[in-house]
Amino acid sequence: MLAKRHMSNTAMTDSTTTTAATATYPVPLCPDDSTSFANTAAARTTHVHLDLTADFAAKLLQGSVTLTVDLAKGASQVILDSSFLDIHSVFQVNDNQGANATPLAYTVKPRHDKFGAPIVIDLPTPALDESSSVKIRVAYATTNKCTAGQWLTPSQTVGKVHPYFFTQCQAIHARSLLPVQDTPSLKITYSATITVPEPLRALMSAHRKGDEPAAKPGFRSFHFDQPTSIPSYLIAIAIGNIDGIQVGPRTTVFSEPEVVKAAAEEFKDTEKIIQAGEEIVMKYEWGNYDLLVLPSSFPYGGMENPCLTYVTPTLLAGDKSLVDVIVHEFAHSYAGNLATTKSWADFWLNEGWCVFLERKIIAALHGEPHRQFNARIGEKALKESVNLFGHDNPYTCLCVKMHNVDPDDSFSSVPYEKGFAFLYHLEQLIGETTFAAFTKAYFKTFAGKSIDTNDFQTFLFQFLDHYFGPEKVDDLKKKARELPADEVKKHFSEQDIQAFSALQKARPLPHSHLAHMDAVYHLTSARNCEIRFRWHLIACVRTMRPFTRNMPAARDMAVETFDKLKDGYHPICAMLVKKDLGV
Repeated sequence: MLAKRHMSNTAMTDSTTTTAATATYPVPLCPDDSTSFANTAAARTTHVHLDLTADFAAKLLQGSVTLTVDLAKGASQVILDSSFLDIHSVFQVNDNQGANATPLAYTVKPRHDKFGAPIVIDLPTPALDESSSVKIRVAYATTNKCTAGQWLTPSQTVGKVHPYFFTQCQAIHARSLLPVQDTPSLKITYSATITVPEPLRALMSAHRKGDEPAAKPGFRSFHFDQPTSIPSYLIAIAIGNIDGIQVGPRTTVFSEPEVVKAAAEEFKDTEKIIQAGEEIVMKYEWGNYDLLVLPSSFPYGGMENPCLTYVTPTLLAGDKSLVDVIVHEFAHSYAGNLATTKSWADFWLNEGWCVFLERKIIAALHGEPHRQFNARIGEKALKESVNLFGHDNPYTCLCVKMHNVDPDDSFSSVPYEKGFAFLYHLEQLIGETTFAAFTKAYFKTFAGKSIDTNDFQTFLFQFLDHYFGPEKVDDLKKKARELPADEVKKHFSEQDIQAFSALQKARPLPHSHLAHMDAVYHLTSARNCEIRFRWHLIACVRTMRPFTRNMPAARDMAVETFDKLKDGYHPICAMLVKKDLGV
């Protein structure tokens, strides 16, 4: 696979060549992101146009991507990330339609064990000046090893009639959906035409630009445009029997027709969340804020795809008790989507800020006690993650060293809750009013940019120097070195502290107590997934875990169960469960 390929060849990026570790890999890593091979110092993608057709029988997407790339003077190559893609050809073109196509030589490198197979594209001549740009069209298809997408059979949907497909690209799975410089250090605009079999509908993390019958009989083409620059992990595609109901001036709720009315009722107050966020941060920049309720195999609570937030159907509790999950995804409209971490090492800049904004919005909607209560739940989750990793594990750091690390392996509540705790500490240190001004200034300054923790720190000190003066800032730096326990406790009543302690340390309850609790509160039949989850922990896990620890057959049962159900799991979920089980 090291030979150069030309337009008549087909290159498999999931080749059977021996995988390579980073230390010996022949292609250098991206200068700003150690999980990508993109040569962003020499070539930076500014726009992507996708033209793809969904083949549900073969379970693949096939077509092309056209990338507009700005070149530094002397640049002679463009390096794209890819993973498990069939690369058919690479051309230099004049437009998205492929006019005046010139074949380009390219090499698909051996697959790296974590980061995929980079595509090294040779340019005919080096760039002559700093204003040079090139359009590169790659014809390709996804494969059955695509980690970004999941193909569902009709039986896996609510309606049981039509198939369904959706993608989840965070953190580094966009490279299995399209050849792209798959790093958050680089932002792109994109447009797309997605052709699907009728009567299915396509949606994307972009503005809808109409649809029309496709040239292929029985198919329909849907057009999209995302004019605001985003990192590649926010590209999203969903295809299925999808209906929508508009619930506000900026929000349509989409789902399968069988549940769309229930979903619309659940999320009909989304506009209040948007308005609260605009008061705290700045005007919502993305136009529409739509929601898509996915089938149950979606592996997360939500995903902040711009213009189309993904939502798990487990949020449809029937009483709006889980709607605040939407607050977190909306807060990403600023934290992550607008001001973005430059690399996964500084993931807290996305998630820590997001949780902070989420809880400020919750306070605006429901009152400050709700924010404090939510923060205590988050503190418990943080402690659990630290205990799981081990206190000295590098993954418990606010800024994680990501050398040869798959970001999915380091995923936990640490960047969320430790990031929040750091920002909350700053708010208490400099005052809520001052920090509110800093929040607005931060997102106004870094909107549309990718940044790291050093950028955050530099801006923070510049802001405080301007706001307070250098002497006061030096004093604040000294105070900021540790967070006294009393600083946290003063925001909660002693009753709150004792109640949380009792809940965390409670002994297993007798069966008669559990039966009575269920009879009074109807916990087993509750539709709120958070309530049911915690009820099962109390009612089942406290008695089952000793068996799983002490009986080898319990692990065998877990592996056997996973083998039976894994085809219904999203690829990311299946991969993580396999690691937990050691299979």
